[in-house]
Amino acid sequence: MTQRGAGKALPVLRVSAALWRRGHHVLLAQRPEGKHLAGTWELPGGKQRLGERAPQALQRECREELAVDVEVGPEWARVEHNYEDFRLIMRIFQIRSDAEPQSAEGQALVWADAKHLRKLPMPPADEALQRRLARELEQPAPTLWEQSISPAVGVGDRVEQKLWRQGLTSHDELLKWLQTGPLNIAGLASSRQLRLLRRSLEHWQDQDWRSIFDQLAPRHRWRLLEAMEPETLAIDFECDRQGEPTMMALARAGKPTELYLAQEAITAFLEAAPRVLPGRWTPEGRLDGAPVRLYPFETLPDRWMPGAILTFAGRKFDLNMLRRLLGTDIPLDRHFDLSDLTRRVGMRGGLKVAERRLGIQRDPRIAALRGRQAMALWDRFLSGGDQGIWALADLMAYNRADAANLFPLRDGLLKRMRHQVGSPDWYLRG
Repeated sequence: MTQRGAGKALPVLRVSAALWRRGHHVLLAQRPEGKHLAGTWELPGGKQRLGERAPQALQRECREELAVDVEVGPEWARVEHNYEDFRLIMRIFQIRSDAEPQSAEGQALVWADAKHLRKLPMPPADEALQRRLARELEQPAPTLWEQSISPAVGVGDRVEQKLWRQGLTSHDELLKWLQTGPLNIAGLASSRQLRLLRRSLEHWQDQDWRSIFDQLAPRHRWRLLEAMEPETLAIDFECDRQGEPTMMALARAGKPTELYLAQEAITAFLEAAPRVLPGRWTPEGRLDGAPVRLYPFETLPDRWMPGAILTFAGRKFDLNMLRRLLGTDIPLDRHFDLSDLTRRVGMRGGLKVAERRLGIQRDPRIAALRGRQAMALWDRFLSGGDQGIWALADLMAYNRADAANLFPLRDGLLKRMRHQVGSPDWYLRG
């Protein structure tokens, strides 16, 4: 690009910078004496070398300047600014690290809150970012759905990412901008796209997650998983060799897992468990330290509370089992299968493989169990005796983990999907 009135091209300086947030503070570094714009404060980072990708350059700069290894997330903003003798192209990426930054090159560092940030002198190229970041530090983070733009009619992922990089990161901000601002910003989207976007945002304003879920294309429904949280039920069934249900686990975030099985099995377990399983089972209803509640299958229809249903590869098996217990007239349409997300983030294999990939741990007693072995545990319980009680306890722990682990699995997959779509606040999630 040619500098206006100069008649010649400016040399381009490509820089990768880090947005490193902790709570309501962001890390800033001061430019040392002898450097261009000495004394001003900026996001840490540095020059991108020839042949080096921007995220790799940022990891290297963080090791050299801050003596830390960092996880680089999505791009948060992009800045192009003409100084007198060069053109700056700066890409800012969200980063995370558990390590403490050190001043490896002698520059001053500070964790600044919004009030402090507004008072610090920053380079001219950073002034718009300074205002945006101060605003974001003060505001609570919106849910993923409140940030979502791509599901709007006529708007795709690329337009969504461009709007996010401009700081338009919530439905409220977008609506305010669409109502008062220009029809487009530097080619972010066509006028038609923005009109369709406004129409979609206004349509979503007064609707709850159920109505929105029913209207969304299946590929976008994962964006509602946070909004669905208070009413999400995670379920998993075990069955015998004839395909009949032997146990169902129903988990809600932050609540004891409910286990449903035959009344005869509950009675036999509760009579023998205090004697056979000291420490594994307590009178308060804790199995291996996890709170569980036991209910007969026939009580499920009375206890069922409609909500979003979370399964792993349960579209046919688990939902069909549930219909057998609840009746075919009960709607089970608002269902989300997490195996769809594992494929989208490039994971192959079943639930246990996905758990290992995301660092989700199981009790060693049940870590190696699989479906056929779960059937064998039920057979062993039916054979009676103390070993049968041990087998039923293992099956209960296995079934509980299959349902309860869907919540941390969901969170881990959401983190990866946020990275994949370039979420504007990935650094706050997980």
